[in-house]
Amino acid sequence: MAELFHDISILYLAILFIAGIIAFLISTISGGGGALILEPFLNFLIGTTKTAPVVNLGTFIGRPARLILF
Repeated sequence: MAELFHDISILYLAILFIAGIIAFLISTISGGGGALILEPFLNFLIGTTKTAPVVNLGTFIGRPARLILF
């Protein structure tokens, strides 16, 4: 997984982190759709071929977080 983000600057990773938090909050409040918010950012940062695995990994990690949160 570290190879995906090896060539990306720290500023882009910080922007992606903040966008991820905002997408998580919107998705939690509205009941879904957080991955659709992050797709343009991920396409820009890591490319279209790597976006789907990263979104799926984020969804896999985010669901237990919501269960614990609620």
